[in-house]
Amino acid sequence: MEELNEQTSEQIFTERDRLYAIVESRILRESLSLFSDYIDPRDAARDSYGNLWNVVGTTGGQWGGGGSMKGQPGTDRAGFRDQMELDRARECCRILAEISEFAINILENRISYVVGTGHTYTVAAKPGKDVDKKTIVIAQDWLEEWMYEVDWPSRQQETRRRLDRDGEAFLRFFPQENGVTELRFVEPWQVTAPTSDVCAAFGIKTAEQDVERIEAYYIDEKEVDASEVQHRKANVDRNVRRGMPTLWPIKDLLRRADKILTNLTAKIEIQSAISLIRQHAAGTTPAAASTFRASKAVDSRTNPLTQQPEYLGRYRPGTIIDAPAGLNYSFPPAVAGMVADAVAGLQSILRAVASRVVMPEFMLTSDASNSNYASTMVAEGPAIKMFERLQHETKHADLKVLYRAMEHAEAIGLLPGDLSRAIEIQVGLPQIITRNKLAEVQESQALVSMGVLSPQTAAANFGLDYEQEQQNIAEHQQQQGGGLGGAVDILGSMDAA
Repeated sequence: MEELNEQTSEQIFTERDRLYAIVESRILRESLSLFSDYIDPRDAARDSYGNLWNVVGTTGGQWGGGGSMKGQPGTDRAGFRDQMELDRARECCRILAEISEFAINILENRISYVVGTGHTYTVAAKPGKDVDKKTIVIAQDWLEEWMYEVDWPSRQQETRRRLDRDGEAFLRFFPQENGVTELRFVEPWQVTAPTSDVCAAFGIKTAEQDVERIEAYYIDEKEVDASEVQHRKANVDRNVRRGMPTLWPIKDLLRRADKILTNLTAKIEIQSAISLIRQHAAGTTPAAASTFRASKAVDSRTNPLTQQPEYLGRYRPGTIIDAPAGLNYSFPPAVAGMVADAVAGLQSILRAVASRVVMPEFMLTSDASNSNYASTMVAEGPAIKMFERLQHETKHADLKVLYRAMEHAEAIGLLPGDLSRAIEIQVGLPQIITRNKLAEVQESQALVSMGVLSPQTAAANFGLDYEQEQQNIAEHQQQQGGGLGGAVDILGSMDAA
């Protein structure tokens, strides 16, 4: 009989009602942290400032100097003493990069300002090197074809994301018989030491007494020569083997920001769901209140989770309520003050986060009401200086990859031998500073006239392909009977302005 009643109850409630009840039940629960199920075993070994205690029997603790590593610190400067601690920290930051809207905004903005849609590259002869124009064109065509084959702009963006999210990025080279050097990312957790040899700590084999001289990487427990891998590190010193995620020092602040936002929206949702509060007179029994609710309800249902009756009412616009003596009707209090306090607290946290990544607050919130773009993204602004540093670090590391691919093409015979030693690849970087296009054109024109800036570099600075533009100009001259025509008029009007 009980089974029959349960089956009948299941048939009564539609799937929509069940889902509605589940959602209501969840809303009423206390909001939990995004990482309530994540336990860092190191928390028990931290002092009141969050620093790790010194390991028993060693000195130096978190900041190095403990133990012996053949001349190197026994503890990483970042505080990761072994592969397990590094993996946990990286996984924590990866979770943040997936579910924290503020963390995602940080990573995406750093990609946009450091890499943008991709750097532009122009092949030119090195000063003092005699390279004919035909060879330059061949090298330029090869470079553009290689970038297309390996999807270089997309890989640039992903490398930047990995560098900030994981604290490091591993690129492995795979030279092919057709002359193309394929690139593949290596996951950080694949690089691990298969031996207890201190010279192979964290999966990186180095020379004795010189941790900067990398000899090999252990990838999936197999030794790979260092020449086959490019390892980019972030936020650590040169003598630290592995990088530290950019989000790691601010992980707790990001959690708090997400929790404040979650709690705030949950409370607003609950308050907005309660349209009316009916307060019965003192001394009213629960049975009497239930009877009153039932008499005033236009419909009722049983909650499938609590098995308690729920009464529904309908109040049309202009409804007049006659309340008996002792019965009061009221509405939930306004949430404006609560929201203002929560937002102020959230902004304070995000300012601390912004200071860590050296970015204006509006880059975290996408809200420019508290700051003006033109006043923050100026030449001497801290964010500009930081982005320029990151751009040039990226440029330097990227050029190593490009020259490596070119050297393989030379070895195969696709390019003339030793061409990479005779040419240079000029890089056009995304513009960061608030732009005054007319002033930039005039400045470039003056520098070209002075002989300190080449037309090729000037074109790259404006995102233009110099060779293509020269071809377009030649075609335009033919159409205009040998003159620049309208192009000259435009430049003249710009000079006059």
